[in-house]
Amino acid sequence: MSSETFRDNDKASFTLRLMAVRKKRVVEPNRFRQAREGKGLSQQELADKLGLSKAAISGWERDQNDITMKNLRKVCRALGTTIAWMVNEEGPPPLTAGEHKLVEISRALDEEERRNLFQWVDVFIEQMRARAAGLPKDISEKAGSGALEGDGRRL
Repeated sequence: MSSETFRDNDKASFTLRLMAVRKKRVVEPNRFRQAREGKGLSQQELADKLGLSKAAISGWERDQNDITMKNLRKVCRALGTTIAWMVNEEGPPPLTAGEHKLVEISRALDEEERRNLFQWVDVFIEQMRARAAGLPKDISEKAGSGALEGDGRRL
């Protein structure tokens, strides 16, 4: 664990304890739901993964139950997010299931394949934006030949 991560978690732990003492909402309920749904999990699936009840997950999402620091850590680990994000809304939100899939695909490729994939994605995005703007569907002249560099294949 990096010292920055430790400081973030330490700050979040302090904030969590302080908010609990002041009887303020500790974690934004929508954060639970957003992170859980981003992972493509139902309340029951998350509960099973954590060894907790569905009622506990539901209660946290509806702001009807308090969460212990131990359970908050478990939830954050399972959902791929940080305590700081759940408590303070700091940092980026957790990756969605689709984003995780893109990361897995990218990591499975060698460097040249990854470079070609990113080049293809750039052209694809440019074409989608052109369509949305009402430009001609085929903008391959503008985006280059449409062929991947060093590949010989066309998009």
